[in-house]
Amino acid sequence: MAELTLSPTCNLKLICTFFEKDLAKSIKGFKSIRDTFNKHLYWEYPLDQVNVKALQLAFPNLRVDDYIEQALIQKQQKIEKLLEIKKMTDCEMHVPLKTQPYPHQRVGIKFMLEVLTK
Repeated sequence: MAELTLSPTCNLKLICTFFEKDLAKSIKGFKSIRDTFNKHLYWEYPLDQVNVKALQLAFPNLRVDDYIEQALIQKQQKIEKLLEIKKMTDCEMHVPLKTQPYPHQRVGIKFMLEVLTK
């Protein structure tokens, strides 16, 4: 039985049998990773709702971890927040700098800080 969890890099991690490897390769965006600790091969996909649905269609008995739905919601919220920041023309900033940045620079700094925080 195949299992879908989150990898340490916050991607989708598919663990399946050797006989299901061709099925795992049929989903676009995969990367095969050899786990040196457990000594097995698993497949990594970008965290995306489309990939989850494609894996569920390819593997009918797929066991999906509960954390995946939460991670998808958090990712969507972060994208929405970044889109809001992108539309801004100016924002408040309380970062100790020698000079005051221009409005577009403040928005860029806020965008960058939001992207870099998980």
